[in-house]
Amino acid sequence: MPKQKFDICTFGSITLDLFLEANEITSKGEYIMLPIGDKIKLDGVHKFVGGGAANCGVGFVKLGLSTAAFGVIGDDEEAVFIAKDLKKNGLNTDFLIREKNESSSFSIILTGKNGRRTVFHHRSTNQDFGADSLKKAMGSRAIYIGHLYHGAEDLLFAISGFNGLVAWNPGKTQFESGFNKFSKVFPRIDVLILNVEEAESFTGIEAPRIDLKDLTAKKIVNGFPVKEVADLRTVAQKFLDAGVKRVVITDGEKGTQCFDQDEHFFVRASDQVPVSTLGAGDAFSVGFVGAILHGQDTVTAMKWGAASSGGVLRGFGAQNGQLTLEEIERVS
Repeated sequence: MPKQKFDICTFGSITLDLFLEANEITSKGEYIMLPIGDKIKLDGVHKFVGGGAANCGVGFVKLGLSTAAFGVIGDDEEAVFIAKDLKKNGLNTDFLIREKNESSSFSIILTGKNGRRTVFHHRSTNQDFGADSLKKAMGSRAIYIGHLYHGAEDLLFAISGFNGLVAWNPGKTQFESGFNKFSKVFPRIDVLILNVEEAESFTGIEAPRIDLKDLTAKKIVNGFPVKEVADLRTVAQKFLDAGVKRVVITDGEKGTQCFDQDEHFFVRASDQVPVSTLGAGDAFSVGFVGAILHGQDTVTAMKWGAASSGGVLRGFGAQNGQLTLEEIERVS
């Protein structure tokens, strides 16, 4: 049991992120193109702490919520940098697992001039920190669970014993495991947050694209005007039928949709032109879940999510643009 009862505890990856800014990079469709044998000029190199548990943890702290992070780092110089940086940002790091004789996980993010990125990821630390870690979060108001590797997935099957709010942002490992594996997990999820590609992959349902005017949702008008959006009702309903209380599905600059059994909301994405899109999804989660913990309604939660995501798009580093409580209340 923790000595302190937190507003929220975050579980997931903690990494060192190295951003390589290269405006010479060209793209074709969904692919970045690099000439073999050439030297590519870098317009900037930036080093930050990243990973879902870190990004969301720091974001919740900025919203005035006492927060602890649960994850794994190594015992190298990068681990010292990570722990120091998280503490500097007010995040409790008492529950981080430091693996002896292991290097910390890291990502190299290759970013072009339109802000889109490709991530090269090396996960080198043991990720087995599951259900035992959850016991240390008991008594906290909420938990936020990001991508868990197979060694930590038992945490998900232990959340039935947690009495607070549960928010879940699953990752590739969970999608590969299949929807049915989590049939006993879904009824305990208060907020499920995914992007549209992840939601389609998890459910096996491809959402049709329709004109925004035909979308049967309460529309929150701000940010980029959009015409075509995904009709996600069938996708979301599969999660709702499985027991999830509220489903939030992001779709980049095409906005975000939120569903519960009674209502359907749509909010446009921030009109911020992206410098880097890395961390924008985590930032939306922070704004949305943070609003709920501050007692706000769904419309306000959607606005906070869009504003938080927009802040991160302004620069490199998944935490740098995250908004404080005062800032998010002012712009939402």
